[in-house]
Formats: sequence, structure tokens, C-alpha cells
Amino acid sequence: MLTHIDPRQLDKVWPVAAPLLAHAVAENLGESDLAQLRAQIAYGDVHLLVWEGEDRLGVAVVEFKQYPNFRSLHVMYAAGEDVGAALEELKPWADARGASKIECWCGDAQARLFKRSGFREAYKVMRVDV
Repeated sequence: MLTHIDPRQLDKVWPVAAPLLAHAVAENLGESDLAQLRAQIAYGDVHLLVWEGEDRLGVAVVEFKQYPNFRSLHVMYAAGEDVGAALEELKPWADARGASKIECWCGDAQARLFKRSGFREAYKVMRVDV
């Protein structure tokens, strides 16, 4: 079951969510650290989702992006057990909040996981320091 965590309940959930998110955040390319991500969730800039089932527990941090032609749910981080099944649960959750697409930026290993849930490559993200 996929559950949106109200930021007012973050202190209760963070001891479980943080260890799961720590590995995913460690894999980023310097966008944020775990403390900064917690602050984004607490201030409501991004959303923390938790999924639980018989033998699974996982978390995701998502944000909405409004493009001129559609609204998309951007999966910033996802970690835990059975992420693929959770992505399927994420589709109706995103749809109920007005998103017509779900997107993520990820490395090759994560791309293989997302492809199993019907995602396809849309762009490659390029970056340079200035």
C-alpha cells in the first residue's frame, strides 16, 4: 500500500525512511544530502511516499513538475524492497493529483529497473561545472 506522509508526521517516519534513502542519496551527483532532503520534505517542497506490504517496505521522494503541455511527477529518489511494484502503485497516485506522466533522472542500473515498469528513455541529462 502506497502512503503519502504528511510533513507534520515526518519525525515519526524519518527513522525508518532515512536509512532506506541514504543509499539512494549517496548515489546522486551532489544535488543534495540527506539532511537537505529531509528539510525539503518538511517544508512541503517535495513529497515522501512509503509503501508497505507483506514482505516489502520502501520509500520514494517525488515532486511535481508543471510543463506547458503536461504535469509530470518526478521521482527524485526511490529505495527499498520491490520498487517495481511500488512504481505501479505510483501511477494511479500521480494520476489522481493531475499528473499525466512520471519521470526520473537516473543511472543505467536504475534505468533498467524503471524500464521494467514501462518507462522509456526520453532524454540524456548532460551537465558541466561553470
